Amino acid sequence: GYTDWVRQRPVSVSEPSKKSATAERPLDSAPAKDPAPKVKLSFHEQRELKTLSQTIDQLEAEIATLETAMLDPAFFTRDPATVAAETAHHQTLQAELNRAFDRYVELDSRTE
Repeated sequence: GYTDWVRQRPVSVSEPSKKSATAERPLDSAPAKDPAPKVKLSFHEQRELKTLSQTIDQLEAEIATLETAMLDPAFFTRDPATVAAETAHHQTLQAELNRAFDRYVELDSRTE
């Protein structure tokens, strides 16, 4: 880069020996931005954070039970309406689990 070129170029007799301002300043000396100030969670958010871990555990257990039932080959030999309903329920539970994870991460990141 330019700083290497300035450092390596031959100094002529007529030029005074000066370092350029860019050569003296380190490359990573940009002022660091302070992270966003941490906001204290409200009472409601603190309670929500505590209950979210239990909710996530319950959802994971219910999804695991449903998936175990779906692994059985006899599951799909039942009434197609029941199979469709349970499959839709599985998708709903998975969506709820994803929302709960996102909310947990959001609240947890604000507490650190």
